[in-house]
Amino acid sequence: MGARSAARAAKKATRETKDQIGRDLVVVDLERAVALIQRLKLLHRDARWDAALEQYQALRWMLSAILSRYPDWEAGSRTQLAAARTQVSVMEGLIEQHAEDDVPADYRTRFSRQLNETQAVLEEMASTLGLRSEGSGT
Repeated sequence: MGARSAARAAKKATRETKDQIGRDLVVVDLERAVALIQRLKLLHRDARWDAALEQYQALRWMLSAILSRYPDWEAGSRTQLAAARTQVSVMEGLIEQHAEDDVPADYRTRFSRQLNETQAVLEEMASTLGLRSEGSGT
């Protein structure tokens, strides 16, 4: 009976460790995406559209990786991330259309608002996961 209990405890500890590592990796991904959004906001402010275009694909990839790495997220969070990924694609397309002429001011305002909203969502998710992982210790 003691060996069976020890085996169950070891399996449980392995599962908890695996879950914790997964959460930690997602938090790192979220923080990297937030840093990339900060960079994009600076590039937008400085009207460095070519440099911004190089960053959009990386941000879309990060958002996709976050979605796939943490499939257990609630539907609302997954929807927000998917919408953010779509918004990034739209921004990229609009910048591609206008980069040579300069991006109109109303687009810049909209891009800034969307990036800020996406950043807030990512920061909230990172905070929630960080708190959950700190609270799950024994």
